Parts: sequence; structure tokens; C-alpha cells
Amino acid sequence: MDGSAPFETTALELAARLRRREISSVELTRAAFAAIAERDPSLGAFVELDERRALRAAAHADERLRRGGTLPLFLGVPTAIKDHEHVRFLHTRVGSRALAWVVSPIDGKVTRRCRDGGFVIVGKTSCSELTILPFVDTEFGITTRNPCAPEFYAGGSSGGAAAAVAAGLLPIAPGSDGAGSIRLPASFCGLVGVKPSRGALFNEHHRVDVADIGVIGPLARTVRDAAAMMDVLDGRLDVMPQGTFSSALDRPPQKLRIRVGLVSRLTAVNPEVEAAVRRAAGCLTSLGHHVEEGPPPPDIGVDEFLPIMGRLMANVPLPPDKPLAGPVPLPSERPADAPAAKPPEKPAEAKANVPLPPDKPLASPVPQPRPKP
Repeated sequence: MDGSAPFETTALELAARLRRREISSVELTRAAFAAIAERDPSLGAFVELDERRALRAAAHADERLRRGGTLPLFLGVPTAIKDHEHVRFLHTRVGSRALAWVVSPIDGKVTRRCRDGGFVIVGKTSCSELTILPFVDTEFGITTRNPCAPEFYAGGSSGGAAAAVAAGLLPIAPGSDGAGSIRLPASFCGLVGVKPSRGALFNEHHRVDVADIGVIGPLARTVRDAAAMMDVLDGRLDVMPQGTFSSALDRPPQKLRIRVGLVSRLTAVNPEVEAAVRRAAGCLTSLGHHVEEGPPPPDIGVDEFLPIMGRLMANVPLPPDKPLAGPVPLPSERPADAPAAKPPEKPAEAKANVPLPPDKPLASPVPQPRPKP
């Protein structure tokens, strides 16, 4: 196993090796932390690590593997959680200095599903501030760079997850996508990234994301790994039951009508990207699907998109017992028949219930200075 990139293999292959007892979860987890310590200072994929708890979870996974029986699909495989999801005892900064001191007392649903699926959580991956921008450049660590081309961004907002997987620091990682936050970094870093259709996986943030544009999904090295991660996020813990995303890979799909876009109103399309899309379209055509080139997407630029995301962030509710106080009206703005405002109640006198230590008597009054003659 290469110490600088221990996970240049698929997550499912690692899970199989763990089941065959060819390697231990503790070994994998230690290799992950060693690789992160060596490469991440120049990569910026992680914003927080939790080595002590991760090694404890890995030891527990090894014990379960020794006992055998029905086991979670990815038992003992390391991964990390994007910084906008909650992980117990770790920060949830969402890439923003405004949330720098938020420490979660609970695991969020994504984290719980990953733990239920057997993953060992090694820490938090970087994301753009409030998950809005398509790159990661925040005040928490360095800019997240593309392992395939370090002079470029890794994409965003799930840039840390993509960089960690592409660099071989993790075999697989969950991300989230509203307007490209999985697909962009997956494309930049040469990975498989899936934004599931609405309703295919849960959206934990309905109160904020009223348009239901944000979904969770995988960043992986292979399609089969990505499907297995989607099964875990969906709460399917069996290895390969019928009706799962994984089992769908072994069924020939129905003939599909597919439209591809080769024009962007935001920027010129790189010739290499266009050639890759055309190759993929040709492959789909050879499989019997109907593929056609479609018109460019609607002319929506960054100036139109950012207010939408800003509106979603403004939907974050206050605690129910802390309503937002409205502005206090001026006397001239009050209706004539409005009752007079009540004077503030006088606070009750504080009682000196706290005793002084016996060796600390109450100090006598401070003497006033004598008047000058």
C-alpha cells in the first residue's frame, strides 16, 4: 500500500479485503491519517480530523469483522463528511467564519447513515462558504487544490471530498449538490459524481431548501462504488438486495432518450471536454439509446444564481422559542388608539445567597479620600 496515496483502489475492493481479513481497519485508518499528514498541507482537502475517535471506531470494526455474521457493506472503510453536515464533537463551519465556533453535539443524518453502513469517519472535508461557490477558498486552511493539476481548483462546493478521493487519501466520500457541487468537482478531478434525481435520496434541509434543489450523493472512483454509497445513504444496509442502486447496474437499461449540451452561456467549453462528451454520446448511441444535441441551458448567470442561494440561506430558521424581534415603532408611527407602552418591570433584587469562603471575610467599605485643607 502506497503511503502517500493508500486508496488508489475502489471502496468495494477494500471492503472485500477487510472481510477476507487481508488487512485491518486500523491499518487502513492509520494509513489514511499518514497520507493526509503528508499531502493535505498542500492540498487543502480537510478542515478537521478526529484521529482518536476514528482509530477507536476502526478497532471496533475489526472486532466485528472477527466475529463475522451479517455486516454492513463498508465496515471498516475510512471516509469523511463534508463540512456542512453535522458530526458529533466536530465543528460545523460550512466554510464560514460566522460559524467558526459551532460544534455539533449530534450526528446529522448523512453521518448516521455512513456510520450505519460501516464507514470509519476520519474528519471533515472542506466546502465553499455556505456551499454556494464552485470552488473552495475560505479562511479555514488553504485553497482546496486539484490533485490532478495542483495549480487549479478542485471545484466546489464539495471540493474537499473530491480532492481527498482523487488524491487517494480516501477511497470514497459523500458530498451534496444543488447546482453542480458534486458534478463540478467530480469532473475537475476525474471522478464519478452523481446528483440523484429529486426524491431518490433524502433531503435533510427542506426547511431551508424549499425548492428541493439540494441533494446528497457520492464522489467515487467507479460507478459501482457510487451506487453502493447511494445505497448506504438511502439506508439499505444489506450487501446486494433487489431493488437497490447497486443491483440496477446488473440489469440492462431500457432504451433511453438522452440530450447532451455542448454550449454554455457562462463560458467557452474546453475542446477536450467537448471531445469527451462526444465520445460518451457515441458510446450511448452504440448501446442503442437515442442521443441528440440540445440547446444551451437558460441564460442564467452568476448574478442571477447567487441571490437564489442567498434566499435559501436566509430560510435558516431561528430556534422556535427565540422569535426575531421586529423593529420598535417610533412614537409618531403608533396608531392613536394604541395602548401606551408599559414601563419595564423593575428586576427583583439579587439575593446574596453565595457564601464567602471562611478565610475571605467581607472587605470593609473603601475609605473615601479626605478633603484637602
